[in-house]
Amino acid sequence: TMGLSGSGLEELKAHIREFRETLGIDMTLGDLGVDEEDIPSLAETSMRDPCIVTNPVRPEKTDVEEIFRRALHGA
Repeated sequence: TMGLSGSGLEELKAHIREFRETLGIDMTLGDLGVDEEDIPSLAETSMRDPCIVTNPVRPEKTDVEEIFRRALHGA
């Protein structure tokens, strides 16, 4: 059970954050120097990636942009 005492989403997210910190992984894309204005280009590149077709749900570009925004801000 990965050392988790409960089954709540918040506990899982906290565990993932702690694990990432022990590995020295930056928490957000913003920490890596990505800016909001980079998101459209990142999303466009992602939409052209051949691996996107293996996703069980084909995302729209706006979906991918939202994923990048969440990663940018750590949400």
